[in-house]
Amino acid sequence: MSDDINIQTQNLTRLIWERLENISCYDFVDYIVISTLTLHTNFQNLKVWESQENMLKFNRLGHSSWGQRLKYQESDGLITREHSKGEIFTKKLRQNYLLTIPSRKYESCEDWEEHYFIGSHEKRTKTKKPRGNKSNLDNSVKLPENLAEQYSEWLDFQDRLSTGNLNPLDEFNYFDQI
Repeated sequence: MSDDINIQTQNLTRLIWERLENISCYDFVDYIVISTLTLHTNFQNLKVWESQENMLKFNRLGHSSWGQRLKYQESDGLITREHSKGEIFTKKLRQNYLLTIPSRKYESCEDWEEHYFIGSHEKRTKTKKPRGNKSNLDNSVKLPENLAEQYSEWLDFQDRLSTGNLNPLDEFNYFDQI
């Protein structure tokens, strides 16, 4: 492979990556899939000429996650496929994906209308699992109502410490106990 094609491939990967960096529901697996597709194509025709098995060996993803992410990216309009999934495995064809470069840098998911209204954004947010404690599904932490009262002395001490106006009681309460 010549150096020109390698440089162009890296630029294509970087270009697509930078245009999709603000899409909040895309995670690292989506970037692995789109990077794999861009690394197996060239900049002139934006067509992927590689077997799906070789791409799976290259990025070490499973068939199900690879297929799911390709469906999401196809519904978003990033790729279009020329062969059905059945034709690929029965006829041992190469999947000829055609990549589409997004036209501008999106500021959020809402700016990308195909993705937000028609595509995979709603599917992703439905299946996204909440993080944190299972009993706290909205991921909100309830602070005690008297939090300011509990820590007001400590916050006052921090203010006096930062200005250097410590009194003898501060030294007794905070430094002598260490």
